[in-house]
Amino acid sequence: NVQILPPADVTYRGITISADGNYAFISQRDETTGISALFQLPVLGGTPRKLLEDLRFGVTISPDSKRLAFTRVYSGSGEFSLLTANIDGTGEKILASHKADLWFDYTPTWSADDLIAVVLGSYKGGFHHSVVGVNVQDGSERPLTSFRWSNMGKLQWFSDGSGILMTGKERVASLSQIWKLSYP
Repeated sequence: NVQILPPADVTYRGITISADGNYAFISQRDETTGISALFQLPVLGGTPRKLLEDLRFGVTISPDSKRLAFTRVYSGSGEFSLLTANIDGTGEKILASHKADLWFDYTPTWSADDLIAVVLGSYKGGFHHSVVGVNVQDGSERPLTSFRWSNMGKLQWFSDGSGILMTGKERVASLSQIWKLSYP
């Protein structure tokens, strides 16, 4: 066992391991300042390197290990955005945004065919979550299911691209379950 970070007054909101297994990308929220940031850290310990600020949750890594995708809220405009950046945190680009009664939530997941699946929250027709796919090339969105969950969490593509594994609550009063969303 190796402690790679000393205890701190933070909440960890996502951990993603690089494909080569050498680095952890750790999203944390400083509880004294309220600021969230993404750090890259060697998995066996070392000095964390700050890459990004103001993430909502964790990151997903592109199949070629060159880019990251994540969600962010811009409090001034009320926009919830899905962004990409280079693996070192530079070159941020907004892929898609929503305002008001639609928002991107939780950590997205990047498929081998350049489709990023992300939870989309909505108040239309009552509070619910669903899953949309955002094309990395042009930012276009399409629903990946018509099902509505009362709450959702982590999404993860299967390595063969045949679907997404996720957690979600079917109804407010139900417990969170593990779901498979087939694709296409």
